[in-house]
Amino acid sequence: MIERKKNTIKDISKHTGLSIATVSRVINKTEKHYSKKTEELVQDVIKKLNYTPNIIARGLKKQKTNTIGFIVPELDSFYTEIFLGAQDIALKHKYSNFLCNTNYNLEMEKIYIENLLTRQVDGVIFTTGLLDNNLVYRFLKSGIPIVLIESFLDNPDIIKIVLDNYKYSKIAVKHLLDNGYKKIGYVSAPMEMQSIKDRYRGYVDALKESNVPFDESIVYFSNLIRGEWDLTESGKLIEKIMSRPNHPDALFIISDTVSMAAIQIIKKMGLKIPEDVGIVGFDDRRICRYLDPPLTSVFQPKYEMGARGMDLLIKIIEGQEIKERNIYLDMRLSIRQSSNKKFHSPPETKI
Repeated sequence: MIERKKNTIKDISKHTGLSIATVSRVINKTEKHYSKKTEELVQDVIKKLNYTPNIIARGLKKQKTNTIGFIVPELDSFYTEIFLGAQDIALKHKYSNFLCNTNYNLEMEKIYIENLLTRQVDGVIFTTGLLDNNLVYRFLKSGIPIVLIESFLDNPDIIKIVLDNYKYSKIAVKHLLDNGYKKIGYVSAPMEMQSIKDRYRGYVDALKESNVPFDESIVYFSNLIRGEWDLTESGKLIEKIMSRPNHPDALFIISDTVSMAAIQIIKKMGLKIPEDVGIVGFDDRRICRYLDPPLTSVFQPKYEMGARGMDLLIKIIEGQEIKERNIYLDMRLSIRQSSNKKFHSPPETKI
């Protein structure tokens, strides 16, 4: 097997007849004491030799790698849209992203953390509160700034993108109650992240404030709700819930994808939506308005979450002062047909 030699600055120096120092200045665009002709010569040889710079080595010299770590717990459409927002801002400022999908796996988390530290990334965005906090603090101890998408560390010095999950969960449940639903089931991933805890608290308090008895038997926490790769098991959970003799007449599901499966399963069981069963999802993904019936869902500004988080992180990296540490973004309840028993098929509204 022929081992292909990687070209270096020395090779470019040899082919151009220029000193290594001059070639280095051209490549790194520093101390511009060279002519346009010299720059064109170096660039021409770089293309011919297919030379690529050693980013990590260059970063060690400059104390900057122009690389940002982006950690997600799974690669579903929700986190993908957050990442796209972050990526657009990063590219605008000539930063690249090192995307880390931990897939809820502790060993993968540790591997990614070590890789990011070794690569000496300029900063890290965390979109999950499932990581070991000690792993997160390793970046701060190493002088690497971080931004959290949603608050899960009680540290006033860390910048966080914050959403009012509690408030909008209450709004969603009260919307169902206002539409005449009396027995509202709650379906969610386990209460491991603060955002999930806040949503559940909103559900409980909405019932309490409306003098509706809390029924623990129709509250379901399951790791089957995570992700969207295989809805078979989460679909079975919905079927089990709705097969009970005294099943809920509405479901507040903390996942749009599981809500989509629920719509299909409930219709196959001979129940009508929204007449017999109301459904409200969470995240308000783009497909929600095209379902049959269109799905009411709590909107999260996914793209903006990533874009604002990345913008703030780059400002910190580049030495700008950020006075506000908690950045609040707006949510809303996008009301569609799946929850409108009272009004039945109104035009889409947002509250």
